[in-house]
Amino acid sequence: MVVCIDCTALFYNYCNKGTCKIMIKAKKLIPFIYPLLGFILILLAMNGYQYFKLKRDVSENMIKGIGEVELRELKTFFADTEDMLLLIRDWGQNDVLLGKGIIPLNKKLLPILSRQQMISGVAIAADSGDEYLLYESKDNFITRQSKVGDAQAEQVFKEWNKDFNEATGWQENKKYDPRKSRWYVNAGVGERVHWSGVYPLPVTNKPGLTASISWETKGEKPVHMVCALHVSLARIEKILSSRRDRRPGLLFLVQSDKSFLLLSEFVDSAVSEDVDSVAVRHLIEKWQESGRSVTDMVRIQNHKESWVASFYDVGKNENLFWVGVAAKDKELVGWLDESLFSVDIVEFLAAIIGGVVILFIMLRHGILRIKSDKKSPEHRFHEYVSRGEGGGVEFKSTVRTNLKNGKVGKEIEFAWLKAVVAFLNSDGGCLLIGVNDAGETCGLDVDNFTNNDRCLLHVKNLLNQHIGAEFSPFLEISLVEHEVGVVVMIECQEVTDPVFLKIGKNEEFYIRSGPSSVKLSPSQIVNFVQQNKK
Repeated sequence: MVVCIDCTALFYNYCNKGTCKIMIKAKKLIPFIYPLLGFILILLAMNGYQYFKLKRDVSENMIKGIGEVELRELKTFFADTEDMLLLIRDWGQNDVLLGKGIIPLNKKLLPILSRQQMISGVAIAADSGDEYLLYESKDNFITRQSKVGDAQAEQVFKEWNKDFNEATGWQENKKYDPRKSRWYVNAGVGERVHWSGVYPLPVTNKPGLTASISWETKGEKPVHMVCALHVSLARIEKILSSRRDRRPGLLFLVQSDKSFLLLSEFVDSAVSEDVDSVAVRHLIEKWQESGRSVTDMVRIQNHKESWVASFYDVGKNENLFWVGVAAKDKELVGWLDESLFSVDIVEFLAAIIGGVVILFIMLRHGILRIKSDKKSPEHRFHEYVSRGEGGGVEFKSTVRTNLKNGKVGKEIEFAWLKAVVAFLNSDGGCLLIGVNDAGETCGLDVDNFTNNDRCLLHVKNLLNQHIGAEFSPFLEISLVEHEVGVVVMIECQEVTDPVFLKIGKNEEFYIRSGPSSVKLSPSQIVNFVQQNKK
């Protein structure tokens, strides 16, 4: 009995000692286990934070990228439209627009309809009530001349073919006064271009926008004139829809009264209550509350889905409308959820450690490089040609040869040097030498350079001699090979200091005004520099 007791005591004593040993070992590991667990928790927390931050940043960058790509053409269009109106105003102020018959007027204004697909009509009206309207009709175009009477307006319609030959005509009498039109009233008085909100356009009664400008004619009895360019939303939608299948998201036009049109689907907010329209409405409300910022992203939750949107002010439209782009987070970064949470913790930690090591090696040895997303000169060249001449693009046929007499002339060189100076003093732009006024590439064979390097050296020498080598960082000169010959492309950035064209001992100052380079007088230079070169 004593032996049993002794054995039992020995057994319990042995077990207690084993337990104590295990507990002692476990206690020794605690200082290492806690930091390890803490490190894992911190790593997981950092990864979670980085994931949600990355998800937010990726979605915002994607929606911003979509907006910039999709709206680049719209921004260019609105800017070009304003430049066209300024050009028409200059014609009107210099008495070269009216008074020479309807055919010369058609010839001046028809290229505007032909060059810009989004413009559906051009209207010019006087304070007397007389109006001229030009708009397209299938393969021909129609003019309407209105003269306001006591009760009704006499309207004479004429249909013209592309050769400016009259095909047919008719006359109508109806109650109409262009001076009461929205575009006439919105033009007001002044030198600025005014944009209307969305409203039924003249003749077609389809939704659209109108840009208008007014001026006073010269003479003993000045006449108040208004010119308007009508923009069809259907044409805007048609251009945007060509890329709809290649990107997620919705494009919409926001008016100052908070109403909107889904350009991606051409849906009116007033009659639609689908999920997308409701989400866009909530995004606009939050954007309005934030002060209509065009730099900050807007986010909402709608039906348990996260939406993000950005808004853009296109043109100087007096805050009458904006363009927005919106999308669901899952449309933009849904792939991120699927790829991240399909990995277990071991693979996750191994990937983190391995990724850090590989990244360190790549950074250490300079293997990792940030690639530039700048487009090639050829791609940029085709974009400039497709835009056509305007405030930011100018075409010249030759570098030095006068096409009229076939001889080399300094006046040809100074002609394109003026454009470079004007771009540098304004908002920048691109000069294409080797493209004629019609936008056709003609090359530089007529200049008879022995090779392309000689041509490039000649251009650079002229720029250094007559503008200054100190402005070369603001110029990017490229030679673009085309099937008909080489083209010199000079891309100019805006310069904060005034830039002059040196001709002998004289210096001349030029700026861009619409599609033209305008020389300023000394007093005008002082005013321009004080207002713009600060």
